[in-house]
Amino acid sequence: MLEAFLIENPELERLEQLLGEFNLFEAAGVVRQELRHSDFLGFLLDPQQTHGLGDSFLTLFLRRVVQASNLDDLPFSAIDVTLWDLSDTEVRREWRNVDLLIVNRTHEFVIAVENKIGTGEHSNQLQRYREIVEREFRGWRFGGLHLTPDGDQPSDSAFVPVSYELVQKAVSTLVDGRSAISEEVRTAVRHYDQLLQRHVVSDSEIAELCRRIYRRHKRALDLIFEHKPDRIALAQEFIASLVGEDSGLVLDQAAKSYVRFAPVEWDTEALRQGAGWSSSGRMLLFETFHDYRGIAVRLLLGPGPVNVRQHLLQSAVESSSFHPSSGALNRKWNYLLPARVILSAADLDELDEDALYERVRAFWTSFRSERLPLLVAAFQGAIDTTPPGPGHE
Repeated sequence: MLEAFLIENPELERLEQLLGEFNLFEAAGVVRQELRHSDFLGFLLDPQQTHGLGDSFLTLFLRRVVQASNLDDLPFSAIDVTLWDLSDTEVRREWRNVDLLIVNRTHEFVIAVENKIGTGEHSNQLQRYREIVEREFRGWRFGGLHLTPDGDQPSDSAFVPVSYELVQKAVSTLVDGRSAISEEVRTAVRHYDQLLQRHVVSDSEIAELCRRIYRRHKRALDLIFEHKPDRIALAQEFIASLVGEDSGLVLDQAAKSYVRFAPVEWDTEALRQGAGWSSSGRMLLFETFHDYRGIAVRLLLGPGPVNVRQHLLQSAVESSSFHPSSGALNRKWNYLLPARVILSAADLDELDEDALYERVRAFWTSFRSERLPLLVAAFQGAIDTTPPGPGHE
């Protein structure tokens, strides 16, 4: 079944052809980052920007939104939008947390755009945004757009569902139909159109090819997915290798979900009195871990003699280089530093292996050369004066 999937498969060849072209947005890691999509859409919609489009994309986008909606959903008609001069329109980013706010003082209308690619609504945010905008622009005509990959229904009836397919088709029209734009802008817009077709729009040629290939080669693909590399494990293995290669660090334990290590200056008998955590007895360790944010690193004070732990915690509290989560000794663990993200959840989802390794290496170089020496120096006095635990001379 793997041979049937790989050999003389015209659909797979077509998919590879469509995906094989370089895309600057993919290279920049923008694939499913809502903020970056909002940035570029705001750029295209704003007549004042340097793209040379004037209000043409804004007009095209709004006209398509009106045509795809019910007549009473928006405060203007397609004819209004076509005939109006919208060149004085202002497009604001993250105004009062609204992703995009389109403001036109001449015609006194304001449109709030909430952009959702990888997340959903929360805490009645559409209603709150509408109330904020209507208070600020009292008496103006209000329209709300809920922009999602599939045109999901919004929680507030004042908002119109808009799919990214509409955005993609508007962007594609712009690429194909306006010869006056510069080649630089045309290239950027074409790459964005390509990005939407590859990763966001569910009805594109690429999406349909993927569905057909999966239907016909489900068993082969499921087998491939079963053996695909675990990106979290790959990242943790790479971190463990960086620690192992560093003569200034001691690798304590490494597993798929964590890597624990310490500077050699902290690898003293006084700090190896712990029990119930690391098999080495080390009590003061850096640990990489995975949660909703991605992969991060933190500094933990683990279980051990109370007098030793209290001494170390008090030293951290008194040092400006550390920021313990609590000044009181917890039963097992105290966090002496806030977690620092090494790889974001988006990095783990979007970066290829080479880019993943480069991101880890960049973080590690900075952490090892800048942050860690300061922490070691700041804590050296505490290490030197660590008392023995009970039962030690």
